[in-house]
Amino acid sequence: PDIACYNSLLRACAKAGDIELAQDVLRRIDDDGLQPNRATWREAIKAAKNAKRSDFADDVWNTGTSYREKRNVNSRDVSNW
Repeated sequence: PDIACYNSLLRACAKAGDIELAQDVLRRIDDDGLQPNRATWREAIKAAKNAKRSDFADDVWNTGTSYREKRNVNSRDVSNW
């Protein structure tokens, strides 16, 4: 599956407020070596909101921002080759 498929799964998790399944989907994205995009993070935060889990929303936010910073560092490193 590609990231669009996983984002669809996250969207369903968000609508259901199923935080456990959303966490599993995020792990599977990582295990499959895919790069999360804005939709990925947005749907994960929506899942946290609907589950009324601000702690998970905070975790997703921190993971997403650190992932972005890491990706920006890596892209700068590649451009210096």
